[in-house]
Parts: sequence; structure tokens; C-alpha cells
Amino acid sequence: YYQAMQIGILETVGLDWRLIDDYPQRIKSVTPEQVRAVARKYLTDEQLTVAELVPLPLPGAARAGERSVVEARHDG
Repeated sequence: YYQAMQIGILETVGLDWRLIDDYPQRIKSVTPEQVRAVARKYLTDEQLTVAELVPLPLPGAARAGERSVVEARHDG
């Protein structure tokens, strides 16, 4: 099962499934400097995405007579 999943992942991203045998060695050959270079290139303020996650109230926590956001969304 796992081998089929790995092959599927490679094919999904456009890579030849035959790369599966070379993958572990290729990963091991990546140097810390290569990782830093990629981080400097792609992890920049210009490409930063910020998300604010606000938890929904627990069911039953709404004030009397009010519906929770979850209840309102399920009413459609």
C-alpha cells in the first residue's frame, strides 16, 4: 500500500515513479546551505501570509435567544 501511495504522489506532481529508488539518497544529499539558500529565496516578507484563527464558541455558549455561528451556518 505505501509503495503505491509513494508512486501516486510522484506521478501526481509530475515526477517519474522510477525516482522512488533514488529518493532517499537524494534527500540525504541536500546540504544545510542548500536549505538556507531556498529559505532566503522563498521565505521573505513579500511572500508572507498571515492568518488569524478565531475559535468558534462552544455549542450552548451563545446568550439566550441568540444562535451560535455554527447553528446559523447549518441553517443555510
